[in-house]
Amino acid sequence: MEVGLNVSQDTRSEPDWRQVKLLFVRGVKGPGEGDVGKKDWALFVTTDVGLSISKMLGPVNTNYDHCCPTNF
Repeated sequence: MEVGLNVSQDTRSEPDWRQVKLLFVRGVKGPGEGDVGKKDWALFVTTDVGLSISKMLGPVNTNYDHCCPTNF
């Protein structure tokens, strides 16, 4: 699902809309695990709206030097 997200830091300033892609994934039961509840979901978010689902769920890149702002 692609949506607009206002990333403005100040509610009094002009909105700063960015397109983001949301992917909701329901948990699955692994061998020897308990039942997955109907509320067991994960949300993946990316600003790369062209990114495929398989890339969103692919191996995790642990090199965070270039991707993640620290001033939330």
